[in-house]
Amino acid sequence: MIIIVILGGLNILGGYGSVLGTVFATIFVVILRSGLVFAKVPASWHDMLIGLIIVLVVSYDMLKRKISIENRISSEVIAHD
Repeated sequence: MIIIVILGGLNILGGYGSVLGTVFATIFVVILRSGLVFAKVPASWHDMLIGLIIVLVVSYDMLKRKISIENRISSEVIAHD
């Protein structure tokens, strides 16, 4: 499942993840799915909630990348002054 790799730390725009991150993401997804079943959430909602988590994680990653680029640009501007 792609969510496990994304939650594991792999940037979908290119980058590296870690095996440890992927293991933790796998455990998280298994616990989440088990919890949804235990809470008797309809099965049709399971994939929607997983999709929502993917959107949130990707949005966070994009925001983090944008801030990193802006900080790098501002530090380069300061270094040239």
